Amino acid sequence: MSSDRRWTGGLANREWQRGSQPPVPLLDPRYVAAQIEAYRSDCYAARAYLDRANHPTAAGAVKVIYHRGTAQRMQIVRAFEQATQ
Repeated sequence: MSSDRRWTGGLANREWQRGSQPPVPLLDPRYVAAQIEAYRSDCYAARAYLDRANHPTAAGAVKVIYHRGTAQRMQIVRAFEQATQ
């Protein structure tokens, strides 16, 4: 934490600088495609236990695949829609 440049001030009065965080890069498309295929195969294997209204869906894929930020979430949604067409 002390090496993070967004923290300013002395030890007694730490302050966080807003807006200086670097943007989150997009995920590797091959990684996203592999994760979506794994999610869909897991849903197929557990189809007796899952509600078909909730899985496999784009919202379910977003819940299962690790992501940070809106851009990566939208990347997962687009990749899921392309994989299911």
